[in-house]
Amino acid sequence: MKKLNDVIKEQRIIVFDSEITKSSMEKKEEIIISYIREDMEKPIRFVVLASCPGGQTQHVEYLHDYCKALNLNVEVYIIGLCFSAAILILGIAQKEKRFISTNSKIGFHAFRVNYFLKDIENVEEQIIRHQNLFMTDKENLYKYISKNFGISDEEILRLNTEGEKYKKYVSAEEAVKMGLVGGTFEKLPFL
Repeated sequence: MKKLNDVIKEQRIIVFDSEITKSSMEKKEEIIISYIREDMEKPIRFVVLASCPGGQTQHVEYLHDYCKALNLNVEVYIIGLCFSAAILILGIAQKEKRFISTNSKIGFHAFRVNYFLKDIENVEEQIIRHQNLFMTDKENLYKYISKNFGISDEEILRLNTEGEKYKKYVSAEEAVKMGLVGGTFEKLPFL
């Protein structure tokens, strides 16, 4: 019987199962480097699990540039609910190499500024700094979605509404119709 770690290495899988941070992405890049040292043409499979809550979009953008610059053969598989920065992982692969499990959903949400103010003496400075970072992140995310998924600005705004419609979930079937993914799966095809 094979061990999970052996299957992950043999099938060149990168699992996204926690928040996307600089540290987590650096670890994934190390794994990618080891895979491409073995064979640059063999596919690398990104598997995004429901436990991946998204995270910092700029780190996914770096990974996107890295994979595109090296012309890597990337496949992306979504299992569960994919939202926030995790959506951007889909854009790394070409449409025909993006897949979502049949009962999964892609969740778009309105941007909110969430931060923890530790230094009470400089609250105003911290708010301004975080708001500026937030607006840059939001603009970059919208541009990325528009460029890599072919979704119009109007559709992006509709999917990212405020208030009662804080979250918009797109079913696997809708994701295929919208062009977010190339197809669905019930069982990972490489296992």
